[in-house]
Amino acid sequence: MNRPAAYILDLDGVVYHGRTVIPGASESIERLRSSGSRVVFLTNNATRTREAIARRLKDMDIPCNAGDVISSAYAASVYIKEKYGSSTIYPVGEQGLVEELERSGHIINEQDADYVVAGLDREFTYEKLTQALDLLMNGAGFIATNTDAMLPTEHGFLPGAGSMVAAIQAASGVVPDV
Repeated sequence: MNRPAAYILDLDGVVYHGRTVIPGASESIERLRSSGSRVVFLTNNATRTREAIARRLKDMDIPCNAGDVISSAYAASVYIKEKYGSSTIYPVGEQGLVEELERSGHIINEQDADYVVAGLDREFTYEKLTQALDLLMNGAGFIATNTDAMLPTEHGFLPGAGSMVAAIQAASGVVPDV
């Protein structure tokens, strides 16, 4: 039987939950790798860079490098770059999103942007909503890193990126590319 060239694993709830490795996850990942298959980690968490996610996995004793991680921040930045070229971006999100956008050659510009890119932003404000609305009403495109309304944590649920995306969509009437 042919072995798969690669396995793509979600992170939260599959490899770890919060700060805790799921029992058996490390061993299972090692078995997949020792069979000769590549293991790639996929996450819709846009708050951290791929490097930060890889460091977190290493801290959990799961060998990983940034090239093994695909985050929604990275995917959004590559999507924009491949479809539209280097662009000016107004990010509604955290530092990981900003860094991934900049690494792909995009320019962060809060006043005059080609695209509003929205992800989880734990400092989301009325001012950010207003700026996103203004840009969208003036022709900017709208891209969301994910639309999960809730974020599971070790202590219950918190508002997820989809809550910010929904607010921007409700205010502007613009449906994002996801």
